[in-house]
Amino acid sequence: LILCIYLLLISCTGKILHEEVLITFDHAQAQVDWLRLNDGFFHSELEFRDLFFSNNNNNKPLPKGVYATANITRGELLMIIPNSTILGSGDPELETICDTVDNVIYQRSLGNLSDFAPYINYLYSTPHGQIPSSWSAEGQDLLQNVLHDPDLPPGKKGYTTLSHERKCGKNESRFPSLLSSQEEKEFVYLTVHSRSWDEKLIPVFDMVNHRNGRRWANVDTTSVHRGRDIFVVASQNIFKGQQLYFPYNECTDCEGFATSYVLQHMLRDFGFVEQYPQRWMFPRKLVFDVDEYHDEEERITLMGNIPDDDFPLLRVTWLTHYPRQEEMENLLYHYDRLENIKSQVEEQAGQLQDEKEKLVCLEFHHSIMAAIEAAVLTYQIETSNLLEVDNNDEGSSRNDDEL
Repeated sequence: LILCIYLLLISCTGKILHEEVLITFDHAQAQVDWLRLNDGFFHSELEFRDLFFSNNNNNKPLPKGVYATANITRGELLMIIPNSTILGSGDPELETICDTVDNVIYQRSLGNLSDFAPYINYLYSTPHGQIPSSWSAEGQDLLQNVLHDPDLPPGKKGYTTLSHERKCGKNESRFPSLLSSQEEKEFVYLTVHSRSWDEKLIPVFDMVNHRNGRRWANVDTTSVHRGRDIFVVASQNIFKGQQLYFPYNECTDCEGFATSYVLQHMLRDFGFVEQYPQRWMFPRKLVFDVDEYHDEEERITLMGNIPDDDFPLLRVTWLTHYPRQEEMENLLYHYDRLENIKSQVEEQAGQLQDEKEKLVCLEFHHSIMAAIEAAVLTYQIETSNLLEVDNNDEGSSRNDDEL
C-alpha cells in the first residue's frame, strides 16, 4: 500500500519534493523492496537505524547505518546487489563520473517510469552540504584557508574545490531534451562523487558506513567492476546490535589505497572525520594509524611502565616506514601551527550556522593534533628504548672483551 501511494505521489507531481518526502517515506526500506523485486537479497536479520538521536525539527534526514538484529556468522551472505540495479552512465562506452551524473538526472526526469526510481528518489532526498565542497562559504573558509596546509593531503586543491563545472565543464548533456539547472548538476555531481565506486552507484550497499581495523571492519564484497552481481559477505562474526562497517581503503577493489587514501582524503570526499582507528598521512608519505587502547593491559604491554605524563594517549602503528628525526620535526611544526590557530578555529567554528560544519571542523582540529602528539611521543619512547638496548649491547661487548 505504501509503495502504491509513493508511486501515485511521483506520477502526480512528476518529481518528489526534497523536504516533504522525508516526513512520509522510508527510502531505505523502499530500496530493499526494490532490490528484492529485482532478484536481489538483503539479509532478514539486518535493519537500518539512525546513527544518533536528534531533537531537531527541521525535517532533515539523520545519517543511517546498517545493523545486525541477530548474531551473524563469518562468511554468511548479507546482500546480493543485482548488476541490473547498479547505476552508472547507462552506456558501456561512457565510463566517467560526468556521464553517470547525466544519467542520474535523466533517470530523475522519468519519475516512476525509471527502473531506478526508488534509488533515484533516495539520492535526491539526501541533504545538501554533506561534503566540504557544498558547505557554506564560512565553513569552507575555515576548513580550506585556516585549518588546511597545502603541504598535507589532499594537497594544494584542498577540501573544497570539487564541482561539476570544474570536472565536467559546461558541455551539453547527452540527453538533448533534458532540462537541468547548474545547481542540480552540482548537487548530483557531489552526491555521486561521495557515494560511488569510481563512476558506479551501488544501491543499498552504499548505506554501509566506513571503519577500519580488525575490531570494526566486518564486511567485504566481490568486485564492483566485473559487470556481475555484487555479493556482500560478513568478513568476521557480527553480533546482535553491531553496526556493519566496510573499509573504504582496504577492500577487494581498493588495491593501492591502503596507504595512499587516508583520513584527509575521506574528509574531502565524504565529509566526515574517520572514527578510530584513524589513518593519517604527512610529508614524505609518512603514513600511520592511531587508535584507542583496548584496555589498560594492552597499554602496559605495548609501552611498559611509562609515567602517565609521558604516555601517548593513542596507540600508533607506523605503516609506510619508520620515521626519521626530520619527519618528527616536521610533525612538531604542524602541531605548533595548529596550536597557534586554536582560538581562531574555535571562534570561527562558533559562528557557523550549520552544526555539522562546526562539529567537523572542531573534530578535525582536535584529531590531527592528537594524532601528531601521539606519533611524536611514541617515536621518542621507541628511540629512547632503542638507545638503551644499544648501550646495553655495547656494555656487554666491552665486558666480553675484558674477559
